[in-house]
Amino acid sequence: NYLPYFVKISPFGQKIVAAVFILFLVVVNYVGVRWGANLQNVLTIIKFVALAAVCIIVFIFAKDASASNWIRPLPSGLSGSMFGAFGVALVASLWAYKGWEGATYSAGEVKRPERNLPMGLLIGTMACVIIYAVANMAYLYVFPASQIALSPRIASDVMNVVVGPLGASIISFIILFSIMGAANQNFLCSPRVYFAMARDGLFFKRIADAHPRFLTPHFSIIALGLWSLVLTLLLETFQALFTYVIFGQWLFFGLTVGAVIVLRKKRPDLPRPYKTWGYPVTPIIFMLAALFISFNSLVQKPKESLFGLLIIFLGLPAYLYWKRRSG
Repeated sequence: NYLPYFVKISPFGQKIVAAVFILFLVVVNYVGVRWGANLQNVLTIIKFVALAAVCIIVFIFAKDASASNWIRPLPSGLSGSMFGAFGVALVASLWAYKGWEGATYSAGEVKRPERNLPMGLLIGTMACVIIYAVANMAYLYVFPASQIALSPRIASDVMNVVVGPLGASIISFIILFSIMGAANQNFLCSPRVYFAMARDGLFFKRIADAHPRFLTPHFSIIALGLWSLVLTLLLETFQALFTYVIFGQWLFFGLTVGAVIVLRKKRPDLPRPYKTWGYPVTPIIFMLAALFISFNSLVQKPKESLFGLLIIFLGLPAYLYWKRRSG
């Protein structure tokens, strides 16, 4: 939505630009984890500084704004349709926070993971919650919720009203970098999962190879890049893509947390340097939330959810094959 702000480009042209960005990120992460990490740090700083700047500018310079938009319109009452709509909105919101789990992918490389990993997850997630909440308060300060719902580029529209076209252009340009940062996070973290799967005999052996010079899981990065290109070029809308991802991902989040309970029952003798806070209430609440998100997506967005489920089931024969081979 933000690229057409600068140049007139067809939907297919947008896909080509996205493909070029994907290839760029593949190269950056292929040649070294430091390059990928440095790029991520720069893009993350740009994103949060830009969001903070938008909030400050809006709250200081916005005219004819209204804080009453923060509480209007109030829901008239609770209903089943309201819960369903809330669940659909939650899918888009969770996409904004996607990546919080990425820190766990490199837990084996973290010093004192039993302390630093939960602390990083908590502080990082809470920082995002605060920044995103304040940003949305800034948007609502300028526009009512009904107008925000119609805007494909809410940040630039807000800046256009507050400071004019130049401000809208600047924030639109910065958001393009923010999008690249979100994509780079996947190339930085996700290949480590495929690398570990291959090392455990549950994926192609070559995926477990590390580059002799760059020491990166290069085949894993290439595989992720190819799959990203397929999804980018074949899928019609970005909204469909994040529904596939969130639906499937929260299914597995729920199963992963459930495995904590199973493991405690089956292997009470294992050393546990880190123990879940509030066990077993915390994992049960998490599993119920994951179940609600996935089931509601299936009911409200059946086409996208079933397609995501199909992708998951396509991996089942491959899993059984590699499990038999490794066994």
